[in-house]
Amino acid sequence: MNSPVELLTAAFAALNIDDWAGFIELCDPVSLRAFKREKIESYTVDLMDYEFDADDLMESEPDLPPAVAEYQAALMNTTLDPNERLKRDFPMVNGMEELQSIDPGRLFVEWLRMRSPHRAAEFMKSPDEESWEKDAEWEEPVDPRQKHTRGYRYSVLGCIADGEDIAHAFFRTEHGVDKIFVDEYAEQLDSLPDDEQKLARQLHHRSHPEFATCRRQEDGTWRLVADWTLRLISTREEGRSS
Repeated sequence: MNSPVELLTAAFAALNIDDWAGFIELCDPVSLRAFKREKIESYTVDLMDYEFDADDLMESEPDLPPAVAEYQAALMNTTLDPNERLKRDFPMVNGMEELQSIDPGRLFVEWLRMRSPHRAAEFMKSPDEESWEKDAEWEEPVDPRQKHTRGYRYSVLGCIADGEDIAHAFFRTEHGVDKIFVDEYAEQLDSLPDDEQKLARQLHHRSHPEFATCRRQEDGTWRLVADWTLRLISTREEGRSS
């Protein structure tokens, strides 16, 4: 792609038809490999310098019942355990050996998809399904008219250069005012002064834009850097398409 804005626009277009192979082609290949290496390393390093102890919790909270302290300590230890973190991030992967064998592009795609609320909810509803095999045809784009969930509806706002080879493309969730301000919320706004109502409408879904980092390639084109910045956190379910 010739510019970061064009690149991010194309990336959202690919995501909206589940063209995962096309999306991966828009990603910087070096960053995909680095992303996979960093994720694997994060699961092979124990984050716990020490094990949480119920006595420590009760010392900081004297009124905490011992049974509650034991439960909270166990929960905190489980949360930091590398194997548990792997299960949370990639529940469709059966252990570290399978994770290491996955193509870097596929790994990044699955990481993104599990951070989409409708995708995570889908998996949690049917955790016993063989979702990895079920999605074996993930490379094939989907007719957007047949999709049963809303797409990644974002507006690309522009970009900021960060040197010659790095740029940050900014985007935000795309909403129409008529969909944002439902009757109940409109009633709340009615109690505000006119200028504050105007401010609320102008800022709603605009005050916290997201960004994606882009890297210039040797041929002068731009590709997305595969990292945590492209989170796609605003995806939501909607009714069936007609």
